[in-house]
Amino acid sequence: MDFLIKLWNKIMYLLKDKAFWLNSILFFVVLIISGWMLLFSLKIITKWGQSADVPNVINKNIEQAIEMIEAVDLEYEIKDSVYRADLKEGTILDAQPSAGLNVKTGRTIYLIISSKRPPMVAMPQLAGRSSLRFAQVELESRGLKLGSLTFEPSNEKDAVLSQRIGNTEIAAGTMIPKGTVINLT
Repeated sequence: MDFLIKLWNKIMYLLKDKAFWLNSILFFVVLIISGWMLLFSLKIITKWGQSADVPNVINKNIEQAIEMIEAVDLEYEIKDSVYRADLKEGTILDAQPSAGLNVKTGRTIYLIISSKRPPMVAMPQLAGRSSLRFAQVELESRGLKLGSLTFEPSNEKDAVLSQRIGNTEIAAGTMIPKGTVINLT
């Protein structure tokens, strides 16, 4: 009980001290100013209230897409290129985030564009070890096209004797563009 009385007296003495009240008021003023500065700086850092709609750049050429993206204060990055024979080089195939979404200004839009050069694939070994049917399946699976067939007498039925691009023999493992026409004998 004596302990509680001493504690109560110390508290009362503290509440009557002017330095205590001055420091308390100063602490709360600094706390309020710091909190306000933090909230204000977070609004600037996070671009609070600043947004833009992602423009629809699909099937546009890269120059048009860049103009449209930069016009709404967004950034862009070409993430990948994909070969499509039916499209001109630099045509936008996909954009992320999708068109119409509302995003913060300064956000990066990732683009996938069409490429002029088809990807390279390895020429399979067809001559001397496969039938015509297997050769057709193998060529199709690698994105190559079967060209002309020349038949020569052989001991094996439907055997592939040679593989050519035009009239030039092509060795297995040679890197060639996808879509190349392969002639077989």
